[in-house]
Amino acid sequence: MGWEKHNLDKAYKTRYLCIAMCCPLTPSDSEEELNQALREGTRSERANALRNLMNRGSEGVVNILNRVAHKDKDPHIRCKAIRYLGRLGKNSGIAKGLKKIAIYDNDRSVRCDALRSLVEIGDDELSDEFTSMLDDVHMSVRVRAVEALGVLKYIESVDHLMNALDDSEELVRISAADALGEIGEPKAVNKLIESLDDENIHVKRSVAQALGEIGDSRAVTPLAELLDSEDDVLRTVAIWALGSIGDPKAAPVLMRSLNMDGSFDKLIAMWSLGEIGDSSVLDWIIDGLYDDVRSCKEAAAALGSLGDKRAVIELIRIIDHLDPVVRRDAVEALGALSDPLAVKYIRTKLSDEDPGVQCAAINALGSIGKKSAVFDIIRKLYSKNNDIRCCAARALGEIRDPTATPDLISTLSDEYPQVRGESARALGRIGDKCAVKGLIRTLNDDDPWVHKYVKKALMELDADKLVYE
Repeated sequence: MGWEKHNLDKAYKTRYLCIAMCCPLTPSDSEEELNQALREGTRSERANALRNLMNRGSEGVVNILNRVAHKDKDPHIRCKAIRYLGRLGKNSGIAKGLKKIAIYDNDRSVRCDALRSLVEIGDDELSDEFTSMLDDVHMSVRVRAVEALGVLKYIESVDHLMNALDDSEELVRISAADALGEIGEPKAVNKLIESLDDENIHVKRSVAQALGEIGDSRAVTPLAELLDSEDDVLRTVAIWALGSIGDPKAAPVLMRSLNMDGSFDKLIAMWSLGEIGDSSVLDWIIDGLYDDVRSCKEAAAALGSLGDKRAVIELIRIIDHLDPVVRRDAVEALGALSDPLAVKYIRTKLSDEDPGVQCAAINALGSIGKKSAVFDIIRKLYSKNNDIRCCAARALGEIRDPTATPDLISTLSDEYPQVRGESARALGRIGDKCAVKGLIRTLNDDDPWVHKYVKKALMELDADKLVYE
């Protein structure tokens, strides 16, 4: 008997809790109290009330969630209600309300969550409905429809979005370019290249970004021509787009930008050359390590992306830089290069005065997978800093040494939910069956993110078989 991969129902969960001899679940507040909390409570109280309503599954939950999704003044709470509506499955009333929110709500994050919930519900008419809105006489409706098609990533809408690049309103054209970039369909590349000649500079910027997101080499030459633009933002976007495409043909033109001392273009060009991965530019990027602080940071990151281990010695030289961000970027780059030579230098940064550098060192050691660093990382599970504990749990999962199992079990009760979630995920990756009891005890965790990773870890450990053996 095994778990359903994506659904652990309440009865099954309760059965595991009983087997593990856990404490029984505490009763929820009354429905009247929950409704009062939704009307008058703080943000956290309203969020908790929504979660309790969902867990209870009361008959009026759809109406309550609909009311909150449409009327609550806080976008965060509206988003939460909308996501819960998406989990309730097909319901004509839910779908109709979410479509209204997806078009008319004044907060973009709320609109996007409404669209995602509609996808989760499985509304097959969504694409046709939003496509038909592209001909609406109101510009704001056309903008929202274009935005919706981008979020939904409907390939079938690409032709309509390409036509929207010729809309009379610049906001529609900008949104169409953004949507085509989100969908990432190469079919749109030629039309987007044509739109680089748009008279509006904001449209040009969005088109250049879309071409970078699609990543088609046909855009290299027209994007390279933009590096002579007088518009600083357009030039920077073009440099970024060339790096995102990753075609070595762009390297010579990007190297021109490295000669622009102190400019933002130079920093982005370093990143782009690192993404392209052309080792012929290694010496140029290394020179950036000894420039100003901003250049040093970008050069370090680019060397990590470049993947050439000849950069290891140069990165080790700046690992004690006065600027903590430079130290962090140097450590991250050394982690990306995964050279064992760097391990002893990275370990020295576990005691750096800056928490960000410590996190970078923990992550780097996890990426390299050196078991010799396990005890150093385990000690970081007991740091006072939440992020450091979180990074330590994640790194131990990547190294996968069972030595860390007892300490990761103890951090399943950490006060910070991200630490509990990363600990559960790490225990699943390590695969030590000694973790089963601790994970089962954590099944009643209130945080949905933690709950998700606990279930996944138990499935990875074949927990159902172990419990009944």
